[in-house]
Formats: sequence, C-alpha cells, structure tokens
Amino acid sequence: MKEIEEALILLRERKQRQAPNFDFLQKVDDEKAAMKKIEDRSWEIKKQLAERVKHQLRRIPVLHYYLDETLDHVFRMEELFKQINAEKKQDDNKE
Repeated sequence: MKEIEEALILLRERKQRQAPNFDFLQKVDDEKAAMKKIEDRSWEIKKQLAERVKHQLRRIPVLHYYLDETLDHVFRMEELFKQINAEKKQDDNKE
C-alpha cells in the first residue's frame, strides 16, 4: 500500500512540473520596450532552451519573437459582451 501511495505522489509531482503555467500572461504598458528586452536577451533564452532539450534536438532552431495581440482581442471582446449584457438588462427593465 505504501508503494502505491509513493507512486501516486511521484505521478502528481511529475504532472505538476509538466503542467503549463500561464500566470505570466499580462498586458504590458510599453510593448516595444518589452519586445526590445526579449530580443536583447534572446541568446540567454536560447541557451536555457538548449539546456532543457539538449538530448532531444541536435540543433536549437533560430527563435523568432513577435507580439501576440490575442489578449488585446480577448479584452476587447469581453468589453463588448459586457456592453451587450448591460444593454439587454436596460431593455428588459424598460419593458
């Protein structure tokens, strides 16, 4: 029974390490400065990536960074839905 408990603990720990964590996603005020900082540290990022996958790849590919505006679209859509819901509530209250 103890062996099963230990195996379950190990599986949980492995799963937690592999689960992606997106807590770092947030809106930055100065997007150009953020991209410049990433580009300036791209060699360091590539080095860390190489350390993590060194036995899985022969060569580390060239990394390209771009500004992903998905979050901007998400925030805009949320605002639109809030407006629609507020207008619906006003219309329902009038009737």
